[in-house]
This record gives sequence, C-alpha cells and structure tokens, in this order.
Amino acid sequence: MNLKTEYLDFLKDNFSGLKIKMPLFYNWNLGLRFDLQKEFTNPVDTDDDDYFSEVYHRAKKLFEFCFEQNDTVYLSVFSYKWRKQRIKKSNFIFKLLKSGSKTENVFDKVANRYEPNEKWNRLLIKEKIKNIDIDNLIIGLCNTDFPTMRPCIREEVYLMNIDKKLIFHIYDDRGLDILATDKKLLNEIYDRFDKWILEYDREKIKQQLKK
Repeated sequence: MNLKTEYLDFLKDNFSGLKIKMPLFYNWNLGLRFDLQKEFTNPVDTDDDDYFSEVYHRAKKLFEFCFEQNDTVYLSVFSYKWRKQRIKKSNFIFKLLKSGSKTENVFDKVANRYEPNEKWNRLLIKEKIKNIDIDNLIIGLCNTDFPTMRPCIREEVYLMNIDKKLIFHIYDDRGLDILATDKKLLNEIYDRFDKWILEYDREKIKQQLKK
C-alpha cells in the first residue's frame, strides 16, 4: 500500500468526512481548542520575548502530552499553489527530519480546499516523533504570521498521531486545535490544561465532552 492510500485510509477509518483545513476544530464534532497567548499588545511586538516564550511553552507542553517519542505520525503539509509553485526538497520541513531516518514522503495536489478552482500542493510525510526536530517545528508554526522571525513555517502543517488516533494543528501564535477519536483522552487533556482552553469555545467543548 502506498503512503497516500494509507493516509487516506487512516482518515476514512478514524475521521470520516473530516476536512483537513482551518479552522480544524469546527470541522469535527470532538475536539479541543487552546489559547496560546497571554496578555499582549495589539499588534504583537516581535521583540516581546515574554509573549513568544509563553506561546512556545504552551504549544510544546500540549504537544508533549499528546505525543511520545516512539509514536508514528503523518505530517500533512499544505502550501497554496501559485502558478507553477511546488513544495521542494529544500523546504524547511525536510530540514526538520533527522539525518539517517528512512522517511516516507509523497507529493501531490489538492483542489477546492477553501475556494472553488483553487489548488494546493500537499506533502505527506510518515515518520516517528523521535526523528523530527519538534522544537523548531513548533516554533516555526507559532511564528507563521511573522516572516521576519526564524524559524517561520508559512505552510499549514497537521500532525496526525497514528497510534493515538489524534490530530494536532497549530494554526498560529494565537492557538491550536486537537481532535481525537478517544473522548477519554480528550478529557485527560482538558483536565490537565483546563486554564489554557480558549474561553470562546469552552462551553461547546464541555458539551462535546459532556463535562
């Protein structure tokens, strides 16, 4: 079975009908939405080290609760296709894969994600967490709206934990979404990180989890 077929089967078997696009939390009936921000100035000052340190800290703590070093994941990476643009092997995502790992990957294109007739490049990667530079992946995704900061990842990246049947998506420095098939696991995450739940969606989340 090739990687693309395996990936699509994973979604069909565990998240049938789910659209892998933003806002991920609103595309499924069981998930969590977290606030990565503390108090900040508007617009955010890129020199505000305390602000970004807290953003990275929250994202990393949530990630570490959801993933273990030996977990196998799909990275589903989307980049808007402008003319002949494509995702190249020189992309920063590949630099996050530790040398020596036998990474499986495949490139393809996806249409109509947000608007009719639009096209997106997609990169699928299958790898173990221990072979990915998670720190720089998290920081890069949190910096997505700040192209002068390094690292900065402008693509949408969805991490899918094959072992735990869980999807983890940092959409920017404001927050991240977690979907899972296991309500017990989501309740554990909720209880552990209750203070970081996005208040706007707290009641919706509590209804989903029946808390």
